[in-house]
Amino acid sequence: MNKTIRNIFGLTPKRVHHQQRQFESALAFKVISPLSNITLANEMMELNHKDGDMKLFSDIIKRNCNRINQLVIDTRMNEMSFVFAEK
Repeated sequence: MNKTIRNIFGLTPKRVHHQQRQFESALAFKVISPLSNITLANEMMELNHKDGDMKLFSDIIKRNCNRINQLVIDTRMNEMSFVFAEK
């Protein structure tokens, strides 16, 4: 696998891991901002609409935002543990 990566892209495995970490970091950053906006908008909807159907949909949005946020946190933690392992 490592020879394949090096031969096709001219990258060493260490460079491939570095590029992957950069991509994951950029992706996490790009997800956090809209996710925060969705969470805030959902909270505002909860304050303004108290009916049962809206509560159901609001809970679905909140639960899925929390799941995405946890994925981002896990990605960042893996990135940090990899950086500390290199040192």
